Amino acid sequence: MLALADQFTQHNDALARLRPAYGAAHGHASAEVLVNACTDAVQAIEEQPLPATVAVKEAAIRIKQLAYLTAGSARHLAAAKDLLSAPAPETDQGRGGQHIVRQIELAQELTALGPASALQAATTVALAMNHRSHPGTMTAGRLTPIERSTLNATARGHLATSRSAGREFAHSQTGTAHIETVLGLEQQGLIAREPASAPPAADGGPAQDRVRLTLRGAMIVAAQLGRGLYTPAPASAAVPASPVIPAPAQAR
Repeated sequence: MLALADQFTQHNDALARLRPAYGAAHGHASAEVLVNACTDAVQAIEEQPLPATVAVKEAAIRIKQLAYLTAGSARHLAAAKDLLSAPAPETDQGRGGQHIVRQIELAQELTALGPASALQAATTVALAMNHRSHPGTMTAGRLTPIERSTLNATARGHLATSRSAGREFAHSQTGTAHIETVLGLEQQGLIAREPASAPPAADGGPAQDRVRLTLRGAMIVAAQLGRGLYTPAPASAAVPASPVIPAPAQAR
């Protein structure tokens, strides 16, 4: 489910950064990949030997709802693709472009909370798993509260970095972010930055670098989910590290 959250972040970033061209041409295929990923996540929950509590059932339902919303988003993006390929009368060309942008905006709204929803479901499942097993070996005991908060923001797809006047800056949608913390976690191999993959902080500005969990970082977050260290808000000399999952292949 952490990988699912990461996939939603990549999808949302691409729609926001490359629209309308990307959304109209490739957004539908990307959304369909996410629908299948949601289905796989639900199956993974149902295959776990977890107690059939209301919370666990609701976690599976939350991901199913996310799949339905993403399917709706795919329909809007398919409509945008049809509008892009359909010849428009010369007198209606401007309005056709507006329709495409509107379809993409509606699609974005339906997947905007995908990372947070996936993380919230993961927290519920982790609670149930922790009740039936011993704590994992990967812990965040040596991390500071700020570092744990930064990992949480990364898991939710809320953290990015930028450069200006020779300096680096960190930006978070959920609170204050410190570039020193980002650099420290990066050196520990817990996060990695994907250059120019996030939308700009301001209209017309340069693309930002999206901060993503590495596999090791995701394991630490997963080990701590449900223990009060990474509770998400309702619907946040190391070897060079790679993000937890590669970007989904784009259908052409």
